[in-house]
Amino acid sequence: MLTIRQYEGKSYRMFTEWLVEAHYLRMFLQISRIPHFTTLQKFSDRIRVRCCGNLDVTETWTYWTIQRPDGTPYGEGKGVIMTKDGGEVATATGHGEGRMTDPEKMKYLGAVGEFEK
Repeated sequence: MLTIRQYEGKSYRMFTEWLVEAHYLRMFLQISRIPHFTTLQKFSDRIRVRCCGNLDVTETWTYWTIQRPDGTPYGEGKGVIMTKDGGEVATATGHGEGRMTDPEKMKYLGAVGEFEK
């Protein structure tokens, strides 16, 4: 979703509002619930800080989440991280599980990332 948001050039809030109307895209991506815009924003900020520190990089991520039969959310993602000058590129994968904090918000309790240069 972050990749599509970046491609569309929308703010996090505008992107989640846009997803409400993007029925076929939600079906294609198998998105049963549209996350709150702050969930996308916090995920984007946290993954950038954890993997890249103060480096000046561009990131593109695809991330999906499902709700398990017991109600806990589980998600996986893949990304490409590139320095602004294009000198170094890394791919990354990650997964996490968490809990719903209220009907509109999800909190991930932990995540694991793997990076390849």
